Amino acid sequence: MAKLLLTEERWRIIADATGEWLKVGLSTDPADFAAAEEAVAKLYARIGKKRPYFVRLSSPLGAELYIDLLTRTWPDMGGQLRGQLWDQLRDQLRDQLGGQLRGQLQDQLQGQLQGQ
Repeated sequence: MAKLLLTEERWRIIADATGEWLKVGLSTDPADFAAAEEAVAKLYARIGKKRPYFVRLSSPLGAELYIDLLTRTWPDMGGQLRGQLWDQLRDQLRDQLGGQLRGQLQDQLQGQLQGQ
């Protein structure tokens, strides 16, 4: 395996990008809920799903308390949400990876058969 060496210029680019995204990740500026909701809604629309329901909370602690309240009020909610998330993840992975793998395998087999 070849050893990958980075130039000083590439190290500078990496350091700049790291600093930029660290600043974004550590930001305590107020969230732009409207922009975030619109972006998520567009993603849902793009995959043919209806707009999700959004809950705006002021902090991670608020989110934790909200989730705790929901799961205590409706104990089945936690399992139901977990099941929905797994179902969505499974369906998306099956569709995306299945299509990619089928295409790659078909191309490889065709190439091998035509070579013989």
